[in-house]
Amino acid sequence: MTRAIASFVLALSLLGAPQAFAQGEELPQAHAPVVVVELFTSQSCPACPDADVFAAELQTRSDVIVLSWPVNIWDYLGWEDTLASPENTRRQAQYNGRFGLRWPYTPEIILDGRTHLAGNQREEVLGLIEEIREDSWVQVPMRMRLDEDQLVVNVGMASDEMVDTLGTVWLIPYRTHMNVEIGGGPNGGRELSYTNVAEGHEPISQWSGTSVIVRHRLNPTPGDAPDGYVVLLQKHRNGPIIGAARLQLSWNGANAE
Repeated sequence: MTRAIASFVLALSLLGAPQAFAQGEELPQAHAPVVVVELFTSQSCPACPDADVFAAELQTRSDVIVLSWPVNIWDYLGWEDTLASPENTRRQAQYNGRFGLRWPYTPEIILDGRTHLAGNQREEVLGLIEEIREDSWVQVPMRMRLDEDQLVVNVGMASDEMVDTLGTVWLIPYRTHMNVEIGGGPNGGRELSYTNVAEGHEPISQWSGTSVIVRHRLNPTPGDAPDGYVVLLQKHRNGPIIGAARLQLSWNGANAE
């Protein structure tokens, strides 16, 4: 698949902080279908480190968008996950409710919001990614860019097969890479690495099948801006993902990391 990259440099004023610049890499372009891989992981899950490594490998592919969602379902095992949030745990629960699962599990990978499987089943995951990519007609074109302190998201039209579809546009800030030293529980004493760690998600628009341009003002805390943003278009609120785009940022100046 051809990888198209648009790079641009923009001055971004963050709450009055001077000389903060962001270079954005837009991936993918509107015409390039991708598969969204959501990994629900836990620092107290013995099987999760292998899945976390697998997520880092998948992120190198231009046809995949990876998001890691740390959850707190195993905190009672002696270590509270330092990256987890109740919001992440609710997202997993909403997915599993749709799938008819009675209990959550980790590592759980959800592909395009359509199916789930264990995150350490490498060959099965790779095979399903290829199958889902073949259904490229479900992809609604999406792209985003920075315009000063606003994120501009362009959402395309529904295909004929999706004429009655309603959807929600979710904005997800993320951290590209995070290392955590685990002080207790089943993984105590290890340093674990995480890829594209989601830092919350918020609905920024509804979508009814017609083209829409969404402008969303960004107000990151000075010195603590995310490494990038993912936008997802999901049927209704937590249904199958029918469109996605990612904007990777490189910060320089007063707010550089």
